[in-house]
Amino acid sequence: MKQNRMDVIWGGILILLGALFMGQTLGWIPELSVLLWSGLFAVASVLFFGTYLSRGREEWGWLFPAFATGAVALVILLAETGFDGAFLGTLVLWSVSAPFWLLYVRDRQENWWALIPGWVTA
Repeated sequence: MKQNRMDVIWGGILILLGALFMGQTLGWIPELSVLLWSGLFAVASVLFFGTYLSRGREEWGWLFPAFATGAVALVILLAETGFDGAFLGTLVLWSVSAPFWLLYVRDRQENWWALIPGWVTA
């Protein structure tokens, strides 16, 4: 069975992130700055979008982590600059509904069902 190169890359990234989180929890790695966390999530979002584009538009499931990590990066950045309240939570919910809306817009006849979760989470 042929392994996809992106699967191996994502597996390595997840292992490295797990080691980073464990090291930070155990005190082996000092606390990272908030802006660095925002940047890490933004880079992850770009990588997820790149994976989606490289695999083809049929694998639209990659849009969920792409939008979610982008929203987390934006929420961290906005919270650091002084924004607060329900607006930040709304960004996360919109990031969950965005893949459904994109799927619906791509093919309205076949993907009409995407309106249901898109409206529920919007």
